[in-house]
Amino acid sequence: MATVKILSTEVLEPSKEYFREKPQLVFTYETTNDSKEPLNGMTTWIACFEATQEGTDTINKLEVGMTPQEEKYASYLEHQLDDIKPGGTAKGIMAYDIDDPQAVVTLKATQGMAGKKLGEKKIELK
Repeated sequence: MATVKILSTEVLEPSKEYFREKPQLVFTYETTNDSKEPLNGMTTWIACFEATQEGTDTINKLEVGMTPQEEKYASYLEHQLDDIKPGGTAKGIMAYDIDDPQAVVTLKATQGMAGKKLGEKKIELK
């Protein structure tokens, strides 16, 4: 139904000014609607991706964090909540609160929430 292309990743430090209590891993991305119906890029991301970090005894699912509000992300926020027309592409941004700023994050992709596994990517935070 959609193609998601990750454009960049960045770690943001905690910030009182931007209401970040923990460090965050930020993904900027583009979603292209490959279906015949409008779809939402943010909903597509949430349905298809899961971020985790390994702890001492567990694999921790990372929580979605507050969307970064810094000016440099303005173009990613502009159409974040809009539906994408069939064949159209829109930018988006997703942030995850990081449990351990030194541990690798694993981003897993599936075809929808309970769909076929599509792959995973390890992201070094250092």
